[in-house]
Amino acid sequence: MVMRGAAELMTRAFLLFAALLLPLNRRRKGSGLRLLGSRFLPGDLTVDGTLVGGLSGIDFDPVGQRWVIVTDDRTTGAPARFYTATIRFADDRLGEFRIDSVTRLAGVTGQVEPSPGSPDQKPDIESIRVDPLTAEIWYVTEGDGEAGQAPVLAVADSSGQVVRQVPLPSMFGLRKDRSAGPRHNQAFESLAFSPDGLLWICLEGPMYEDAEPPSEERAAPVRLTNLDREGNVLRQVAYTLAPMRGSGSRFELAGVSEILAIDADRLLVIERQATIGRLPFPRFSIRIFDVDVRGATDIQHVHSLQGIDYRPVRKRLVIDLGWWNAGLVTNFEGLAFGPALANGHRTLALIADNNLIRLLPSQLMVFEVLDPGLAPDLRP
Repeated sequence: MVMRGAAELMTRAFLLFAALLLPLNRRRKGSGLRLLGSRFLPGDLTVDGTLVGGLSGIDFDPVGQRWVIVTDDRTTGAPARFYTATIRFADDRLGEFRIDSVTRLAGVTGQVEPSPGSPDQKPDIESIRVDPLTAEIWYVTEGDGEAGQAPVLAVADSSGQVVRQVPLPSMFGLRKDRSAGPRHNQAFESLAFSPDGLLWICLEGPMYEDAEPPSEERAAPVRLTNLDREGNVLRQVAYTLAPMRGSGSRFELAGVSEILAIDADRLLVIERQATIGRLPFPRFSIRIFDVDVRGATDIQHVHSLQGIDYRPVRKRLVIDLGWWNAGLVTNFEGLAFGPALANGHRTLALIADNNLIRLLPSQLMVFEVLDPGLAPDLRP
């Protein structure tokens, strides 16, 4: 069979490797999750003239029975956008995964839709959620510290028209002088709705005034914030990032790449580490934690976490994603609960960001949630 190109060849290689590892992965016990499979989209896939890549957030709309997936493409190749996707399940396995359509977002930064290559508007959308009360689309952008562009929390209708922005606390403004606030490229990667319709947002890394980034010798706190639907802070707590598992001579990064609410006080958190050493290929460590905020110190009025006593959230490891236990592991940035399987167990989907590299496939990984305590209660 003649391959259509290098991107397709790479995609088939990834899929074959993941399929070979699947029987081994399914025998793992104790995590509360069971791997249903991985699927890959070619890195050069296009839909309606847009490159499907940089997939940074995913969510499931239970009313419309559709998946939405957002890209963090900073309008370098096409306007800000999200995709509608189909994910099917066959018996106890992951079936078809396809991108059905694209919706372009109008008014991402409160202005006219940014055009490809626009130098002054870089939305960098990192998480997307379907409002459980209205079915509107909520998303958060990371902003741009070097340009002094603040993060944005916004709401769009189903056509992609932004209907409002939700004000974020002033402490999260990005400063060019790097004297305070979130670090560049370490602001918001995550957004979650709790079942009661309230919001959680989490910084990717520590603010300048709170701590240095994690290293092999030290952990670091990030701020996890509970908001009402008007953007008012209800509570803010500290989540502790683990020390780095290894160093990268050329690049290293650690932080929270997504959160997902189980109930009003518990969340699943993706903690991601990435390093680049001598070889020009990044290594990723992806761990999912069950986090309980009850009993944690409310730090919303604390200017700096350095030198003070406070109680962080409690965290429990759910699963450690390494090639030896979960197939191929790439840059997972999105996390969402999906529909229930025939046995009543919820599904849990992760989506990976390929950084819009055409030779690197976009990866979807889906688990069956075996532990009912790790998913929202579906009973009325």
